[in-house]
Amino acid sequence: MKSIILIGMPSSGKTYVGEALAKSLQRPFIDLDDVFIERVQRTPQEVVKQDGHELFRRLETECLASVADIQDAVISTGGGIVTEERNRPYLEKNIIIYVKRELDDLDVEGRPLAKGLSAAALFAERRSLYESWSHYEVENHDAEQAVADIRRLLEDC
Repeated sequence: MKSIILIGMPSSGKTYVGEALAKSLQRPFIDLDDVFIERVQRTPQEVVKQDGHELFRRLETECLASVADIQDAVISTGGGIVTEERNRPYLEKNIIIYVKRELDDLDVEGRPLAKGLSAAALFAERRSLYESWSHYEVENHDAEQAVADIRRLLEDC
Protein backbone atom coordinates (compact mmCIF):
# COMPACT_ATOMS: atom_id res chain seq x y z
CA MET A 1 0.00 0.00 0.00
CA LYS A 2 1.16 3.54 -0.71
CA SER A 3 2.56 5.71 2.03
CA ILE A 4 0.78 8.81 3.27
CA ILE A 5 2.77 12.01 2.78
CA LEU A 6 1.85 15.08 4.82
CA ILE A 7 2.60 18.51 3.39
CA GLY A 8 1.75 21.96 4.70
CA MET A 9 3.02 25.13 6.26
CA PRO A 10 5.71 25.13 8.93
CA SER A 11 4.06 24.63 12.32
CA SER A 12 0.84 23.28 10.77
CA GLY A 13 1.10 20.10 12.83
CA LYS A 14 2.36 17.70 10.17
CA THR A 15 4.65 15.89 12.59
CA TYR A 16 2.17 15.75 15.47
CA VAL A 17 -0.71 14.64 13.24
CA GLY A 18 1.61 12.26 11.41
CA GLU A 19 2.75 10.54 14.59
CA ALA A 20 -0.84 10.17 15.80
CA LEU A 21 -2.01 8.93 12.40
CA ALA A 22 0.80 6.38 12.17
CA LYS A 23 -0.06 5.07 15.62
CA SER A 24 -3.75 4.91 14.73
CA LEU A 25 -3.06 3.04 11.48
CA GLN A 26 -0.27 0.93 13.01
CA ARG A 27 2.20 2.14 10.40
CA PRO A 28 5.75 3.40 10.80
CA PHE A 29 6.21 7.17 11.06
CA ILE A 30 9.00 8.93 9.19
CA ASP A 31 9.84 12.59 9.78
CA LEU A 32 11.85 13.88 6.82
CA ASP A 33 13.74 16.23 9.15
CA ASP A 34 14.95 13.19 11.11
CA VAL A 35 16.02 11.47 7.89
CA PHE A 36 17.88 14.64 6.95
CA ILE A 37 19.73 14.78 10.28
CA GLU A 38 20.63 11.10 10.10
CA ARG A 39 21.98 11.34 6.53
CA VAL A 40 23.65 14.75 6.68
CA GLN A 41 24.71 14.76 10.35
CA ARG A 42 23.49 18.34 10.68
CA THR A 43 20.09 19.92 11.17
CA PRO A 44 18.33 21.64 8.28
CA GLN A 45 18.83 24.93 10.13
CA GLU A 46 22.59 24.35 10.37
CA VAL A 47 22.87 23.58 6.66
CA VAL A 48 20.88 26.68 5.73
CA LYS A 49 22.97 28.88 8.02
CA GLN A 50 26.34 27.44 6.98
CA ASP A 51 25.78 26.52 3.33
CA GLY A 52 22.60 28.24 2.16
CA HIS A 53 19.13 27.31 0.96
CA GLU A 54 20.25 25.85 -2.37
CA LEU A 55 22.33 23.08 -0.78
CA PHE A 56 19.64 22.46 1.82
CA ARG A 57 16.97 22.00 -0.85
CA ARG A 58 19.20 19.61 -2.83
CA LEU A 59 19.91 17.52 0.27
CA GLU A 60 16.23 17.58 1.22
CA THR A 61 15.37 16.17 -2.21
CA GLU A 62 17.93 13.39 -1.73
CA CYS A 63 16.34 12.54 1.61
CA LEU A 64 12.87 12.53 0.08
CA ALA A 65 14.07 10.24 -2.71
CA SER A 66 15.43 7.83 -0.11
CA VAL A 67 12.00 7.33 1.50
CA ALA A 68 9.65 7.83 -1.47
CA ASP A 69 9.41 4.11 -2.28
CA ILE A 70 8.74 2.98 1.28
CA GLN A 71 5.32 1.37 1.51
CA ASP A 72 2.72 1.68 4.27
CA ALA A 73 4.35 4.54 6.18
CA VAL A 74 3.23 7.98 7.27
CA ILE A 75 5.80 10.58 6.19
CA SER A 76 5.94 14.18 7.41
CA THR A 77 7.77 16.63 5.16
CA GLY A 78 9.24 20.08 5.64
CA GLY A 79 7.03 23.05 4.85
CA GLY A 80 9.05 24.02 1.77
CA ILE A 81 9.09 20.60 0.10
CA VAL A 82 6.67 21.92 -2.54
CA THR A 83 8.97 24.78 -3.55
CA GLU A 84 11.10 22.41 -5.63
CA GLU A 85 9.35 20.91 -8.67
CA ARG A 86 11.90 18.07 -8.67
CA ASN A 87 10.24 16.76 -5.48
CA ARG A 88 6.85 16.28 -7.07
CA PRO A 89 7.48 12.87 -8.69
CA TYR A 90 8.70 11.47 -5.37
CA LEU A 91 5.65 12.74 -3.54
CA GLU A 92 3.18 11.63 -6.22
CA LYS A 93 4.14 7.99 -5.76
CA ASN A 94 2.12 8.19 -2.56
CA ILE A 95 -1.05 9.70 -1.10
CA ILE A 96 -0.41 13.41 -0.48
CA ILE A 97 -2.42 15.14 2.23
CA TYR A 98 -2.22 18.88 2.79
CA VAL A 99 -2.46 19.61 6.53
CA LYS A 100 -4.06 23.05 6.83
CA ARG A 101 -4.06 25.31 9.86
CA GLU A 102 -5.26 28.84 10.51
CA LEU A 103 -2.55 31.44 9.91
CA ASP A 104 -2.98 32.81 13.42
CA ASP A 105 -2.06 29.37 14.79
CA LEU A 106 1.21 29.12 12.84
CA ASP A 107 4.51 30.04 14.46
CA VAL A 108 7.10 30.43 11.70
CA GLU A 109 9.30 32.86 13.60
CA GLY A 110 12.72 31.45 14.32
CA ARG A 111 12.48 29.02 11.42
CA PRO A 112 15.35 29.84 9.09
CA LEU A 113 13.68 28.29 6.07
CA ALA A 114 11.01 30.98 6.19
CA LYS A 115 13.63 33.53 5.05
CA GLY A 116 12.23 36.15 7.39
CA LEU A 117 8.78 36.08 5.82
CA SER A 118 5.66 36.39 7.92
CA ALA A 119 3.30 33.43 8.06
CA ALA A 120 0.92 35.32 5.76
CA ALA A 121 3.62 36.01 3.16
CA LEU A 122 4.90 32.44 3.29
CA PHE A 123 1.35 31.12 2.96
CA ALA A 124 0.65 33.40 -0.01
CA GLU A 125 3.80 32.09 -1.67
CA ARG A 126 3.01 28.40 -1.10
CA ARG A 127 -0.75 27.99 -0.86
CA SER A 128 -1.39 27.18 -4.51
CA LEU A 129 1.47 24.66 -4.45
CA TYR A 130 0.06 22.84 -1.43
CA GLU A 131 -3.37 22.76 -3.03
CA SER A 132 -2.23 21.61 -6.46
CA TRP A 133 0.20 18.96 -5.21
CA SER A 134 -2.13 17.33 -2.69
CA HIS A 135 -4.69 14.62 -3.31
CA TYR A 136 -6.61 15.58 -0.17
CA GLU A 137 -6.77 18.44 2.33
CA VAL A 138 -7.50 18.25 6.04
CA GLU A 139 -8.00 21.05 8.56
CA ASN A 140 -5.89 20.74 11.70
CA HIS A 141 -7.85 22.53 14.39
CA ASP A 142 -7.41 19.50 16.61
CA ALA A 143 -4.97 16.63 15.96
CA GLU A 144 -7.42 13.89 16.97
CA GLN A 145 -10.05 15.28 14.63
CA ALA A 146 -7.48 15.64 11.83
CA VAL A 147 -6.52 11.98 12.25
CA ALA A 148 -10.18 10.95 12.17
CA ASP A 149 -10.72 13.05 9.04
CA ILE A 150 -7.70 11.49 7.31
CA ARG A 151 -8.86 7.99 8.22
CA ARG A 152 -12.26 8.80 6.71
CA LEU A 153 -10.60 10.08 3.53
CA LEU A 154 -8.51 6.92 3.27
CA GLU A 155 -11.58 4.71 3.63
CA ASP A 156 -13.06 6.45 0.58
CA CYS A 157 -9.92 5.80 -1.54
